[in-house]
Amino acid sequence: MSDDSLDIASLIAEEVGAPIPDTDQHPNSGQLGQIRQRISAAANAFEILGLNQDADPDALRAAFMALANQLHPDKYSTGSDEMRDQATEAFDQVRAAFDAIDSPEKRTAYIDHVILGKPTEDDLAMEEVKALLDAEADFKKGLAAFNAGRISAAHKSFESAVRGAPEELEFCAYRAYTTFALNRNSDMEAANGALSELKDILDANKHQQRRLDGGWVLLGRAFRELGDKDAAKRALVQALRFNPANPDAPRELRRLEGKSGGQKPSEKKKSGFFGRLFGKD
Repeated sequence: MSDDSLDIASLIAEEVGAPIPDTDQHPNSGQLGQIRQRISAAANAFEILGLNQDADPDALRAAFMALANQLHPDKYSTGSDEMRDQATEAFDQVRAAFDAIDSPEKRTAYIDHVILGKPTEDDLAMEEVKALLDAEADFKKGLAAFNAGRISAAHKSFESAVRGAPEELEFCAYRAYTTFALNRNSDMEAANGALSELKDILDANKHQQRRLDGGWVLLGRAFRELGDKDAAKRALVQALRFNPANPDAPRELRRLEGKSGGQKPSEKKKSGFFGRLFGKD
């Protein structure tokens, strides 16, 4: 086609709104367009490479090498700045896709977390942190209700705290005591079970660095409410041994003054730590 013919064709195309013929189209523009279209439609790293998650490592590497060759900068050195930028962007995306699955460990993790949606270790750690923070908030809410004498409301908050952080013995201790308190006048079997749970919690706590002096106050309070003045006093003294600054133990000890021991509850013979502490061996 002569230059005059090309000029006439361009003028006609411009007049009717049609695209002007590109006589300098780069030989690799079609290939680049196909690669970019596939990358844009890809849902994961495997699809960017043109394969599925069942492809073997050799196939994945071969696909990556073929794409890297097709997108090599030398192939677009005579293209426009826009084309070179597009080729560079596509190459970076292909390289990132291969880097995400270029080893068996990475591939397994990628399939688990990206394709199957399983949480990562970091996700699980964050979930644990959130659960603990929520449990602590529930526990503080329970303490506020407990100190206001609203035992039922406190118990619900302590239940929620224990569900969020079952390994926190302090949360468990308050739940056990409020379970005891709520059942003491209506279901002694449930109350005694909760009291035994509280003792077990305090026994488990003896292996921890942070001692639950507050748990011993709860135990002393439970014994006082059962009428066992001597056992209550021993529990409260134990609380003060662990924390002489505990503000609740002295108050509970004062409440014992002038009160008779009353009828002590019938209990099975105790052994071990609590047997030695309360003289039941």
